[in-house]
Amino acid sequence: MQTQPTDVSERNIRIREEASFYLQMGLPIIPLCPPDHRKMHLSHREKCKAPGKSPLLKDWTQRNTPDTEEVNEWFNNNPYINIGLILGNTEDWNIVGIDVDGEHGELILKDWSSG
Repeated sequence: MQTQPTDVSERNIRIREEASFYLQMGLPIIPLCPPDHRKMHLSHREKCKAPGKSPLLKDWTQRNTPDTEEVNEWFNNNPYINIGLILGNTEDWNIVGIDVDGEHGELILKDWSSG
């Protein structure tokens, strides 16, 4: 079992659990920088325009589903990372994402999808 630093929040633990869940489903996930840039190098913090959403792998567009060992390595390097799902056509998936912001967005989505 992996040990967590003492300052890792419930959010960070939940993200790691969700990453494991997505792996079990065979979904193509990638590591993203933490929303607060914790443990990120200064050069990343200076150029990042989307905290919590910037991929940490240079070749992320060519990636498919990682294995458990690789995902554990991501979290061991930085337990504060966020995770992202590769959308579009991959080797095994064709995934579309819908970004719903707030209660108003949820109401619109429910209306458009008939429930």
